[in-house]
Amino acid sequence: MSHKHLIPTISALAALALAAGCQHQPPQDKLNGDDFTPQGQMRAVDQMTYAQAARGARADATLVPAHFDGDTLNTLGQQKLDLMLHDGQAADPLVVYLDVPQGTSDARRHSVIAYLADRGLSESQVRLESGPNPNSKSSAADAQASLKAIQPEPQAVQPATSAGNPQPSFTSH
Repeated sequence: MSHKHLIPTISALAALALAAGCQHQPPQDKLNGDDFTPQGQMRAVDQMTYAQAARGARADATLVPAHFDGDTLNTLGQQKLDLMLHDGQAADPLVVYLDVPQGTSDARRHSVIAYLADRGLSESQVRLESGPNPNSKSSAADAQASLKAIQPEPQAVQPATSAGNPQPSFTSH
């Protein structure tokens, strides 16, 4: 076989091999080896994010004026209460702090109680406290001091040309 016929033959065989290799179709639920969560089902990363948000909402447990439209609990406040309910810890009672101006607190208390009652909690399962949650405050100065306590002091680096660390000298033989 001459070189003139060899190149087209090799090219044809290569094209045939490539065409045969491309016939495999991946399953419909996979693309590039990644699994896709079925529609309507929460992904593991979303479950983790939701659990962390619920834990944070319960730890803070404070509703502020931004959680209300007038005296009515708004969607932001509803979302925070829903997160608090889904924290996974016992809610007996569920303590909610209302850090709102004194003149508006009674109507807002009723709004919170009514919303939680719609979610299945009785009034005896809810305790409303006035003011911010005293357990969720921390001082930035305390946090900074704690951070300094665990971080090593930075070490000064001597420049290469200091008296205690002279430049190396090169000699030729």
